[in-house]
Amino acid sequence: MAIYQLMNVLMNPNMKDHHQVTLNGLHYILRCQKDCMPYIPMIIPPLMDLIRQNDMYRVQDLFQVVSLIVKEIPEAVLKFADHIFEMIHSMIH
Repeated sequence: MAIYQLMNVLMNPNMKDHHQVTLNGLHYILRCQKDCMPYIPMIIPPLMDLIRQNDMYRVQDLFQVVSLIVKEIPEAVLKFADHIFEMIHSMIH
């Protein structure tokens, strides 16, 4: 339930002032969960959508959270690896 609410805050453009705290909260929850695999599909696709939509300042924060998730839970994001690399490639070029 908390992840769902945090994702709602991230998806709401009117709540941009709260996005950094929300991203920190998501990272904390994922880090503390013994099994966060079921939550990754709720998080990675919306984060990728937000990266496409946001300004460079927000994109850096979003990429930072994605990189922390990949670093700490690599097996959880294998399913999304192509999507993540495609996003990185599109941001570079």
